[in-house]
Amino acid sequence: MKRIVNYVANRLFICHPDTGKIISFRKPKLMTIIPFIIIGLASLIWLLIRVLPKPSRITYPCMKVAMPLAFSFLAWITSMSATVLLFRKAIINFNAMKYKYALLFLVIAVVAGTGTLVYESLPTRAADVSSQAGIFEDPLGPNSPIGTPKGIIPGRVVWAYNPDATNINCTNANHSDAYWLEKNCDQAVVDMMFSDGIKELTGKSTHADAWDAIFRYFNVNHDKGDVGYASDETLFIKINAVTAWSGAEPDGEMPSNTPVEFDTSPQAILALLRQLVNEAGIPQENIYIGDPMADIWNTLYDKFYAEFPNINYASKRTIPNRYKLTYSEEPGIFYSDKGTVMDQLWEVPTNSFFQEMMDADYLLNVPAMKGHRWGGVTMFAKNHFGSNTTDGSWRLHKGLMKP
Repeated sequence: MKRIVNYVANRLFICHPDTGKIISFRKPKLMTIIPFIIIGLASLIWLLIRVLPKPSRITYPCMKVAMPLAFSFLAWITSMSATVLLFRKAIINFNAMKYKYALLFLVIAVVAGTGTLVYESLPTRAADVSSQAGIFEDPLGPNSPIGTPKGIIPGRVVWAYNPDATNINCTNANHSDAYWLEKNCDQAVVDMMFSDGIKELTGKSTHADAWDAIFRYFNVNHDKGDVGYASDETLFIKINAVTAWSGAEPDGEMPSNTPVEFDTSPQAILALLRQLVNEAGIPQENIYIGDPMADIWNTLYDKFYAEFPNINYASKRTIPNRYKLTYSEEPGIFYSDKGTVMDQLWEVPTNSFFQEMMDADYLLNVPAMKGHRWGGVTMFAKNHFGSNTTDGSWRLHKGLMKP
């Protein structure tokens, strides 16, 4: 039995035959073990640095990659350490003729060591979940877009990403550390991202050429001819300001009990306004901006007004220095379900919009891409739930994925 224990132990490390003291470890395959240790240790450090200050980051994509590597490294270190210690204890107890304890240590050591060796040899790969019940399989396969490509460069979608735009330590827990504050969002970086994006989208080298291409493409496709923006045309910018749905204070201030939610970031809106006025040459008085079903906080108004005092900052209520929108009785949208899904009580399944939106020559949709309890995520179409003239959009929510 002693020989068996020594044989098994010496497959992993070299022990003194009498004392059980570890003399040296067997040299592993360095090309296999060293990269694993480096990657595992780096993943563990990265996980601790990112998650300890802000636990919510555990859901980030980078954390979902780092966690398996970090936990695998911890499991390997723990299992190997336990195996070494237990084999040593087994040898010592055999030498002392304490066979019952020696056998117990041996069995546990073999189990721990076997688990380590087995799992270490498994290849790392993504799980094949295509055959699992409830998993959607795209019949067209991956990377097979459908429909007819649209746009100046047909089908092009531009994604701008720069982690320096936001403060990594922002908690967004209250108004004093909200995402819209200057300390938590770098306007200069956002401006640069918008600049890069607008030129990349159009394939133009200057902002002026990029905006001219956008207006011309729109006008050609709306039977207005190959013309750019005309100085008498109006433009309505629909933002998401759902936190102001219940109304601002009489002077436009955000009430102290307003939840810290995700409206369209003021820095992103300001980047757009700078482009439209300074680069596209649109007169300020021809621009209307707001969330028609809500008001516009001073947190946005003060920032925008400082640079563009002549823009029409829209609210549905009467607030100083705001443009009060005009209700329209004309039906602006008709729903194909005819009330069978969204609201069976509707006699006429339509909605009206505000007159300034109906009369605008151009409508820009600037949503806040955020999680939604019934729709999964809010994007462009969902942003227009706030465009109609009713007091709310609850009826429309019945047409979402989980009403």
